[in-house]
Amino acid sequence: MDASFFVARTVWNKGDYTTRCIRKWGDSYIESGELFSYHQGKHKKVIGLLENEVFLNGCREWLQKQSLEFCSSKALKMHIEEVLLPKIKNAKNIISEKMCRIYMHALGYKMYMKDFVDDILEIVIEPELESDERELVQVTHDECHFYANDGQLKFGPEKMKIFYVQNTWGVP
Repeated sequence: MDASFFVARTVWNKGDYTTRCIRKWGDSYIESGELFSYHQGKHKKVIGLLENEVFLNGCREWLQKQSLEFCSSKALKMHIEEVLLPKIKNAKNIISEKMCRIYMHALGYKMYMKDFVDDILEIVIEPELESDERELVQVTHDECHFYANDGQLKFGPEKMKIFYVQNTWGVP
């Protein structure tokens, strides 16, 4: 006991915890003839899902079957949690959408943006398409909504008062 305390103090400049570890190392060496290593404070090396061929092939097949409208990280997350993760041993049961986006990016899927020659954004580099391919254009709406009756005069029901129709954003 004094020897383990002396070694802990002189070699590592540590206290009681290291003393107990030295005694455990000695006991395990007497029993098995080998020293086991401690992994305290070390990062556990886990094999990632991107290194698993079953996982990658399952993701690729599913993504290729989906149309572009339904190919999203949320849909991939549901497929991975319901179909692929139960097949893989030692894997978590859930996965985040951010990881699904990372997996999609690793498999070659990314957000498409037009390429430009300079920062001026005037000369567009068009994508190279085959003769039978069409360019897909995603149409989105921003926060600018226009209503047909904005600013028009209307007659109200009570005593025929005149009021303006305002932009209500869905509030009655």
